[in-house]
Amino acid sequence: MCICMESKRRRGGFVSFPIGRTNKLLCDCRVNRVNCKRLLLFAVVAPTRPFVVLTREPRKDEKLASLLKSKGINFVSIPCVKQEKTEEFNDFVQSITNLEDCNYSWMVITSPEAADMLIEAWKLSGKPTLPLLAAVGKSTANRLHNLVEKHDHLFIPTIATGQSLAEQLPILKENAKVYYPTSALASPLLEKILRERGFLVMRWNIYTTVPNEWTQEQQKLAESCSIVAFGSPSAVRVWSERVAYQPVSACIGKTTAEACNKFGFKLIFSAKEPGLEGWTSAIEEAVHYCSKLHHDS
Repeated sequence: MCICMESKRRRGGFVSFPIGRTNKLLCDCRVNRVNCKRLLLFAVVAPTRPFVVLTREPRKDEKLASLLKSKGINFVSIPCVKQEKTEEFNDFVQSITNLEDCNYSWMVITSPEAADMLIEAWKLSGKPTLPLLAAVGKSTANRLHNLVEKHDHLFIPTIATGQSLAEQLPILKENAKVYYPTSALASPLLEKILRERGFLVMRWNIYTTVPNEWTQEQQKLAESCSIVAFGSPSAVRVWSERVAYQPVSACIGKTTAEACNKFGFKLIFSAKEPGLEGWTSAIEEAVHYCSKLHHDS
């Protein structure tokens, strides 16, 4: 799905489309290209062809990298952000030791990163019994299956967003309590909706997202790439602070696409469906678009 962003319609320029709409006729922007002959760790780059920058930590992009490689798409890893535990993490570890006695109905997990932090905390606390788990989508749910006895004990909303999870989470009893370990940067929308529905929410900010340092070589590659694949609004912010040039962007979902719009990206491809496959398709569309520009120029 392509989203061209511009405040005004211009002759021969960008045409504005709202988030969530598609259009076969894309804008006529020209994208910088790079002839890079260096083979980097965790990268496949070929001369005279558009290449994609992956902005998450390499260990988190292993499956995405494998899919892109199978499709012949050139990529390089330049992580924009990394996750770090907050001071609350140790308190959270202690808190879940006896959570079974606290009568919580649900524990809500809204990202793979939060799932990883929960698993680490669960092991450190002696693998205690947890409340029923709710995951924002399949990728997050897959991380949590080791924590549930049966897969049907894991709630997943019909749409992989925090808002949908909050709106659809089953109310098991009056004044049901929810444990919510998340990022310190996470929006308050989910807990706001849950409280409006009558849930009692205990939020824990167990990790945060911080900028990742770049080498000079990574900076140069970032400044000359054709496409950048964003997996979070935080990555969009870091990129915008470091790179004046805005390439074509391929986003994991609507929230990240909206961040690209906010930071002035003009040509945005966003996943039509949540998950890795949808994101891969968005990257593919961006690559095809840039390849066509290269062929026509």
